[in-house]
Formats: sequence, C-alpha cells, structure tokens
Amino acid sequence: MVATPINSQPTTVAVIGCGPGGMFFLHALAAKRKALEAKGGQEEALAKLPVVSCFEKSSSAGGVWRSERDSKAVTSTNMYEGLWINAPTPLVEFPDYTFDDHFDTPRQTYLRRKEVLEYLMARVTQHEDIFQRVQFNTAVESVEYNDVEKKFVVVTNFDGTSTTALFDKCIWAGGVNGKPNMVKSVMDKLKDFKGDIVHSSEMNRLESIITGKRILMIGGSYSAEDLALQCTKLGSGKIYISTRCRGGAVSEMGSWPKNNVEVMSYRRVSSVKENSNGKTIVFETTYYDNESSDEESDSEDDDSFDEPLTAEVEDIDIIILCTGYHPNTDFLSDSINPYVSSAKDCPTWKLPKGWRMKPNMLSEALGRVKPSKKLLGYADEKYYGDEKLYMATLLIDNTDMMILSEKITEMPLMELDIFAHICIRNACGELEIPSKETMIEEYRLDILECMDDVTARLHMDPKYEEAIWDLPKDHWYPQWFKYKKASKESNEFVKNYYKYDVLLLADIMEVAEYPASFRLDLSDREIKDGEDSIHFMDREVNSIGAKVMNHNLQNDLTRINLANASAEEKEWKTYRDADLPLECLYSDRNVVPLKTKWLDMED
Repeated sequence: MVATPINSQPTTVAVIGCGPGGMFFLHALAAKRKALEAKGGQEEALAKLPVVSCFEKSSSAGGVWRSERDSKAVTSTNMYEGLWINAPTPLVEFPDYTFDDHFDTPRQTYLRRKEVLEYLMARVTQHEDIFQRVQFNTAVESVEYNDVEKKFVVVTNFDGTSTTALFDKCIWAGGVNGKPNMVKSVMDKLKDFKGDIVHSSEMNRLESIITGKRILMIGGSYSAEDLALQCTKLGSGKIYISTRCRGGAVSEMGSWPKNNVEVMSYRRVSSVKENSNGKTIVFETTYYDNESSDEESDSEDDDSFDEPLTAEVEDIDIIILCTGYHPNTDFLSDSINPYVSSAKDCPTWKLPKGWRMKPNMLSEALGRVKPSKKLLGYADEKYYGDEKLYMATLLIDNTDMMILSEKITEMPLMELDIFAHICIRNACGELEIPSKETMIEEYRLDILECMDDVTARLHMDPKYEEAIWDLPKDHWYPQWFKYKKASKESNEFVKNYYKYDVLLLADIMEVAEYPASFRLDLSDREIKDGEDSIHFMDREVNSIGAKVMNHNLQNDLTRINLANASAEEKEWKTYRDADLPLECLYSDRNVVPLKTKWLDMED
C-alpha cells in the first residue's frame, strides 16, 4: 500500500454537478473543516484542505430532487412536483443531522419529494454556506487529463463564454439520471402508434391530460410503480405495465387500488397492430430469452410459461417509457470515463477450476447450477464499467478521477453520502491506494464473493436466475415471488438480500471514516476452527444495520401483503397507507401512519 502524497500546496478539486452527490461532498468538506477548527491547533491541516470549485449547469442546487417548477428548466430529468419516495422515511436520515434536528413532529412512513429536498438542503448548509463554492448556470463542456502536467483540464461555459482551468483532482457528481433512456428498439416498434409517447421524466406535463386515459407503461421498476399509483390517483383509465421479466418493483405489489393496474410479466412490445386505429399494441413473450445458447434446452416444450406467446392490448391513449436513464458523461474524455466501452473492454472472467457455490437456503432445491459464461451487471445487460472503479468510486487507471454516484444498493442517498466521504479522504490525500494490480484482484475476489451469495448471483448469472424461476410452483420461492405468499423462508431470503447491501456499505463506511457504522467490530466475532477468515455474510450487523435491514424488509412486505387486504381496502389502499412501527435510525422517534388515505391526499 502506498499513501497518497500530500502536496505542500492545497489540492485543487473540480466537482461536476451540485445535486445530492456534489452537495454531500461539499458538506463533508465543511464538516471536516469545522471539526479541525473545534479541535484547535490544526492550522497546518486546515491550510491543506482542498480548494474546491463546483460547476452546476442549473440555477440552483438539488439535482433531480428539484421539480421542474423548482428548476425552471425547459426539459429535465427532475422529479415531478407531487412525487413521494418509495423507501421508508428512516432510510433517508443522516447521523450528523437527524430528524430530531429538523422536523418538529414525527414524519409519515413515506416522505414527499419536497420534504426530502428541504431536509437535504438544511443538512448540507448547517456548518457554512457551501454554495459559495458553486458556479451556477455553468455547463461543463469537456474534461481531459493531461498526462504531462498531471492535471485535469476542465472547460466550462457561463453565459456563452468558455473558460479553461486546471485541477489536481476531479469528481463527476452528475447523477445517474442524466438523460432519459429512450430505447431505440422500442421506439422503432411503436412508430405507427397514434397516441402520445413520453418518458417517465415528463410526468409534470402529463398530469393535466391523464384523466380517463388508458395507459401503457413499459418497464417494471420503481418509476412504473410510482407513476401507476400517481396516474390512478389522478383518475386515469386502465393501466397496463409490461416487463421483460418477472422481477421489478411492480411484481411485488399484492394489489393495486381500484384494481386499476395489470402487470404483464415476460412481455415486450412487438408492434402496433396493423389495420387497427393505431392504438392496439401487440406483445411477444420474453420468457425464453435467457435460454442458454451453449447447450441444448427443451424449455419451449414444457408448461412453465402458461400464457399465450403473444398478447394484445387495445385502445391505448398514452405510452409512458419507464425505461430508466443514462448518466451524462459525454463531456469526459474516454481515458477518464468509466461508462465508455466497447466489446473489447468487457473483461473476460472465469471461475476457478472446480468452483462450487457455498451451501445456502436454495442448494437442496436447485442442486448444482453451472454458471453462465457471461455475467450480467446489476443495472442491466449493458457494460456499466464498475470493474473500472475501486470501492465503486475511484477510477483504477487514475485514482485522482472520482465517480460519485449511487451504484450498489437500493439506498441511494445513504450510499452517496458514504461515497462522498471516500472522495473527501482521497482529495485530502488520506487514503492508502493499493497498486492497480491489487485493485483489480480485489474486484475479482468481490465477484467470487457475489457468486457465493444467493441474491447477488441471482442478479448476475442468467442460468442461476433461470434455475430459480423453474422451481416447482409449490416451492416457497415462487409462492412468495409469483403468488405473493410470504413465508419464513422468503422473509429470510429478503433479509439476507438487504444484509448483503448493509455489509457492502459497512465496509466502505469503515474506509471512509463515516460518522456511523452498520457492523459490529470484527474482533467481536471469533474465527471458528477450520476457518481461514470470516465469510462476508457471516459478519454481524449492529443495531443501526439491523434497523436498515428490517426497514427494507418491511418495505417489501408492505407491498406483498396488500394481497391480504379486504375487498373494501383494495379499492383504496396503497403501501404508503401502511402502519409500520419503524424506528428512525438516529433520532428517538418512530414514523407515524397517514391520517388520510393516500389517494385522497393533495400532493
């Protein structure tokens, strides 16, 4: 390990973007400065804090958490005005500025977007005006790394005038929701559609035209879940959601209010039906897409997919693409852009000879499943460049380049704040950076560890996913996932899923010297006879980590358990109406249920 040298002159840092990532970095810097000042006698350390310039193309901070009305943008990927978060309120609480510090009264189980934004803004400005370091209305035109000068060359544009400046380090904090993913293959198949086609980011302009309209949503993740509820609230007609797989947030919903939503799993758009009114959509099944190409399969002869191979939905007025986003890194040169790739960039990766997965709760039912030759990323099948990053943040080829965005868990704000502390330590020269070879080897070992975890492998290995989907219908997994019948086994499965997330964050929190921890000290757990080390999933979480796991589990169960609601409740009940006794992570209070039905509340 080689310690990053500390220059006699302060390090200069360019931060691109002042959404949550950029704000959290500036806040972590302000907190570090305040701690040094409070300690006293730290003049030398204070003088060596980095000099930061943050560039934000919008007129104010907050990123996508601002609505279009907040940002006054003509077009944007910002959240719509009435959005509510889909994770329990306690999961957006921070240890250095708790809900007790901010809210006068207990909060409801799920917060409104504007409540979260107000909380974030108050937190990041508690020590100083961090925005004095931000150049608003300033777009970054290009960033390159000069190997001779060992500097980042950043070209910005303010009011039509371009300026060039050099920096020692650079942090891209532009956010993963940089530009809508308008899937070309889908758009081509919908070229003859006679209704409106919009991306989920355009919800603000849809609100006034939704009443009574039949809607198709393409994609089954959280944006589809949220917009289906919001459109129902606004009085839409029937909503159909097509998903390419059986997963996704919409598949967990036990029931939808007013029975207004139909989820079409394993379906993708095939065409607009000919000789129709241009509003009948034809779908084909995707059930057999994951069949392996390197060995014979007779899956098409079985009855595991018991629906027609094609389907039609008539009289669709609006199609909403809930197809996600791409990060906007177009202005980064290829050498410092982890999201630029080609087929030759994709790493070849092999399991060690004779590798077998460690025993787990599905081992008996599945037997040995031969791994796929090609592993998938968590986001989708495309190459996302994560293997180019150390600790999901530092570019391995140039650790002075940092990518500050959420990547590894379903707790994006918490994750961003932890990564911001990694960036601060790196900017201050406090991190010990391993050699490039060591970082690559650590990534390889991380993949091996993932392949030993049921939930991680499920998202990486198509053959393993296929084997799980093909379990008998009376097995607890399909009973839980397809038929919404929770059990002790399914609860344990979900608990382990979130334990994996918590332990991932716990490791990074330790390196980041974050002001909180999710894990018990490893010294509290003795290594058993015959063990070389403690397996990742055998590590123990502390009380805060246990709360995070529980709250994520309850968040899932709240959706699934809607299936058990009475007929009368199913007319109005959503997961946001649940009465969950969830404790806040750091403040001494519980969340409280809504006093009014969510469908009846004004946003």
